[in-house]
Amino acid sequence: KAGRMASGATDSTGHFTVSTAKPNDGAMPGDYVVTLGEYYPPGTAPALPKDGGQFPSRFPSQYGDPSRSPLTAHVERGVKNEFQFEVKK
Repeated sequence: KAGRMASGATDSTGHFTVSTAKPNDGAMPGDYVVTLGEYYPPGTAPALPKDGGQFPSRFPSQYGDPSRSPLTAHVERGVKNEFQFEVKK
């Protein structure tokens, strides 16, 4: 079932806040598949591999694919939603 996507970035300690329509407004209530990807600020991305692959990431590729990511979250209205995700190599 498709819904509204939320996204966010971690700080140096791994904490994150997600946004849907405006900065730090959170995620809509519901169930989510969580994906992880590497973000490179403009001008800092390394060169793409010569084989035309993707930029390097510290996360195994399954975490960037919504059909393969084992991470999920259930967001509820009216409660503090906090999540901790464990990434396994």
